[in-house]
Amino acid sequence: MGRSLSLREVLQPTDFATRRRGVKAFRRALGYRTRALLARDLWVRSSTGARIYVNWNDARAVEMWWSGGNVNPPALEMWRRLVAAASWDLIVDVGANYGEMLFNVALPSGARVVALEPNPLVLACLVRTISESGVPVVPVVQAASNCCSIAPFLIDLRWSGSSSLRPGATAFPTQEIQVATTTVDELAASLSPVSIDDASVLVKVDVEGNELAVLEGLTDTAARARLFVGMLEIDHLTPEELTPLRDRFDVYLADGAGTNFLRFDAPAGHSLFDFAADHGRYHADAVIARAADRAVLSHALGIGC
Repeated sequence: MGRSLSLREVLQPTDFATRRRGVKAFRRALGYRTRALLARDLWVRSSTGARIYVNWNDARAVEMWWSGGNVNPPALEMWRRLVAAASWDLIVDVGANYGEMLFNVALPSGARVVALEPNPLVLACLVRTISESGVPVVPVVQAASNCCSIAPFLIDLRWSGSSSLRPGATAFPTQEIQVATTTVDELAASLSPVSIDDASVLVKVDVEGNELAVLEGLTDTAARARLFVGMLEIDHLTPEELTPLRDRFDVYLADGAGTNFLRFDAPAGHSLFDFAADHGRYHADAVIARAADRAVLSHALGIGC
């Protein structure tokens, strides 16, 4: 088999007017070369120099090429700042997909890094990226939720990032498989390099609408950790679903660049999305932290207390 190819090498000669038409249009544009190319390994170069391997049958892989391995710049910048904010003992990426949130940042050398990804269509790529990068990331082939069980998982056959335990997360064709579920509490108890009571823990949760179940499954970790901070996708949650979040955590929103943070301090009854609109905030992801850790975030990120 020939050498592996970056998506840049594959797509450079292609008519990019077909970009938004999806994978089938790209295959037609590539013409006779398609069958040979699909047999090879494709990758995108991350900002840290790592090869992020991708599944060419996934439209999200095409978008990763277009974005230089960064599909969501505000979210990545938020995450990059959180990773740099403390000397983390445990970092958990829930819904890692191809791993771009891990391999586009400088991970702390002393941290135990865990990546959860149950989707078999991207898992092999993630495992290969981890293996070739030399970064000691622990891949976990489970979906995070509020309990340890077996559950139906819907694979989005067009855009892997919309795959979810939650029905209705995508309008595109899906394939249902059974996956093992676990909790962040369970993972933290077994994988944290230090006792949870002494640990600084950073968690990223991006699971297409099942975020609240994941939060239920990290209650013990969030309560006991020496320092706990999370980054949570909220774009698929309703205002009603977000209301209890404020009762448990301080919630912070960033600006459109993901660099300037503001704590959600509106009166009760004012929704997070209204607050985001009123203050020009990016509203797809939020940072959550305990009130007790407010001073730490204020110092590290310049967030007003």
